[in-house]
Amino acid sequence: MASLPNSRAPRLTKAGYHHGNLRASLVQAALKLLDDEGPSALTLRRIAQITGVTQTASAYHFTDKEGLECAIAAVCFRELIERLTEAVSGSAAPEERLRSAMRAYILYAETSPARFQFMFLARLIGSPRGEEVKAAARTCFGLLRLLVAELVTQAGGNSASVETETLAAWSVAHGFGKISAGNLIPSQVGQVASRDEAREAVIGAYVDGLTAKLASARSGVPLK
Repeated sequence: MASLPNSRAPRLTKAGYHHGNLRASLVQAALKLLDDEGPSALTLRRIAQITGVTQTASAYHFTDKEGLECAIAAVCFRELIERLTEAVSGSAAPEERLRSAMRAYILYAETSPARFQFMFLARLIGSPRGEEVKAAARTCFGLLRLLVAELVTQAGGNSASVETETLAAWSVAHGFGKISAGNLIPSQVGQVASRDEAREAVIGAYVDGLTAKLASARSGVPLK
């Protein structure tokens, strides 16, 4: 999980509970609530109660629900960025780095489905208060673009294709992640392949296809 500012355990004083970092505590409580009960459970009153503070105290950091939701989405994107970064740290070959990143992307969707669906809500990314969300989303997409560019460059491909190939890679990872997280893999696929096998097949189809296309372009021999 992406690291948040360090927060000490609440300290009981005569005035009540004192939080070393209330903003982080509120976001952490909201994330757990999102995981356990879904986005409809996210209310400022409920989160303040869970955190052990008044709504007046929480309003110092989040004046309304949208501000809190944007903070939650930004944390989710940072978590995903951390997963992608960790996944590629042990691979040297561009092809394997891209494969590892796509796998990590899909696994995040599968293991944190509520967060995955929530972080991509258009109303948050497009919100006037969504600058933190948009910045994190751009970083995430930029990392994927870098990995695609490494593979294209190594294969001597046209740099102009990087943008469209990045979109294709993201579409594959995001699309399958959403399908798998929603348990929407067709039953006929499930009869012949496990979810892990289906995930690897989808990733392989894209990465191997891109590698073959780049090799064909370099050699001048068209794909059959």
